[in-house]
Amino acid sequence: SADHDPAARSELETAVATAAAAAERSGIAVPRRPWVDPLPERIALDEIGPCGRAGTVSLGVVDRPDLQGREPLEVDLERDGGLVVVGASGSGRTTLIRTLAAQVARDPHGPWHVHVIDHGSRLADLVGVGAVGDVVEVHDTERVLRLLRSADEEVSRRATGAPGPPAPRRLLVVDGIAAMEERYERLDRGEAMDLLARIARDGRAVGVHVVVTAHRRAEVPAALTGVRAAMTAGTLWL
Repeated sequence: SADHDPAARSELETAVATAAAAAERSGIAVPRRPWVDPLPERIALDEIGPCGRAGTVSLGVVDRPDLQGREPLEVDLERDGGLVVVGASGSGRTTLIRTLAAQVARDPHGPWHVHVIDHGSRLADLVGVGAVGDVVEVHDTERVLRLLRSADEEVSRRATGAPGPPAPRRLLVVDGIAAMEERYERLDRGEAMDLLARIARDGRAVGVHVVVTAHRRAEVPAALTGVRAAMTAGTLWL
């Protein structure tokens, strides 16, 4: 092979091998590598760590070659209000939602209530797991509207500043925003989509947050553009 046959090596490979052999003979320590190892294909939740500041959720790890290190991939729902998760099939959108649900369940800053509108029954098994209260199939019109009306009423109630104990953060997840818009944009004069947009717009200030997933950014309704953060294949856009 080229590793053992000097005649088969390139000039660069020969120079590297010569320098390495000379350093070894001189007892020079191996220098620190300029790059960290590639990110692993799978990362355990314990490796991500819990939520940092209140309203911030850690969802993964980011490779920062410019800093020769890594840092948590964090979403600041307190600042941005919500999140748009964009990616093709198989890119990890549903896995990210599962990670999000698991992370908020162990938030040291206080409890969360998570509600999911699911397209394709991919998240049905999250019912009762951690902070997830219910998972509603997108085609279940009655339950979807009841959930959205409840969340909208909660936003209005919190906005009045009524006295009482601190309310838990509430997270509304729509897995498949295109399917939801297709079903509800003309139903009851678009009530469901209007409710979702209002919750996304007004909820940030009172601890109610919206997360939606889409195959493409263009699928996200214009009314939800206030949900500023977008994520696709491990890249966070703000």
